[in-house]
Amino acid sequence: MEYRTARMKDFLTRARYAAASPFSRSFSAKRRWLAEREDWEGLGIAQTAMRRKVYVVPRTGAVCIAVSKCANTTLKYMLYPEGKVEPRGVHADDHLLTRLIDAGLTLNDLLDGSRGVFTFVRHPVSRFWSCYTTRIHNADPRSRMVAKIARHMGIEPRSDFSPELVLDYVRSQSPVVVDEHLRPLWSCTGIEKLPTTFVGRIETMAQDLGRLLDMGYFDKGHLSRFRHLNQSAKTELPGQARIDPKIREVYAKDMELFGYD
Repeated sequence: MEYRTARMKDFLTRARYAAASPFSRSFSAKRRWLAEREDWEGLGIAQTAMRRKVYVVPRTGAVCIAVSKCANTTLKYMLYPEGKVEPRGVHADDHLLTRLIDAGLTLNDLLDGSRGVFTFVRHPVSRFWSCYTTRIHNADPRSRMVAKIARHMGIEPRSDFSPELVLDYVRSQSPVVVDEHLRPLWSCTGIEKLPTTFVGRIETMAQDLGRLLDMGYFDKGHLSRFRHLNQSAKTELPGQARIDPKIREVYAKDMELFGYD
């Protein structure tokens, strides 16, 4: 029943996009995005989720792929015009930003390499612990992430899910459906298929932003808005070092593709 409901919803969405496509560049792109979804998600790339997270940089036309738990808030804040949005409104007002789809484009339109494409990543071990300590450990059992993990694992939501259980959640299903804060970086960025011309690291963000300025992907107006937002306190849990090798194992592909040791 759930499968048939999803298929019917998908059919109705496609019909709506098709009807609006002749009159809207955005709806035309939405229609193509749906048509291209199977090819991308068949490779484990979270194409549907990327639709919300890929932005056209104002004034330069470069394309920024934002990734949760990788200075996502900071990057989005830099894309707003000066004075338009306060830091606390970055996510609430992100409809003011130009997503790739708002420009009438899909990921397939980036495959020819005609646009500069960049993203920022983070050491997978650091990213996992940031997510675990801020969104899972002692979190409200009713939170979306805790509920999602519990539903997949077939257990009741609790505030004391162990790191090992969370890693089992990540390992036991396609990255396409894993919560975006825990989803592997390669799936969030499409790095193996997209001709990404620059990959920055959160660990060296200030220097990497300077390189993006030199490459013409950002301008001085963007860099003037750079500030570290949503920095979480570094809290090391008991036994954390013992679990680090397991995190490296689960995210081994990220470790290799992005050159982390």
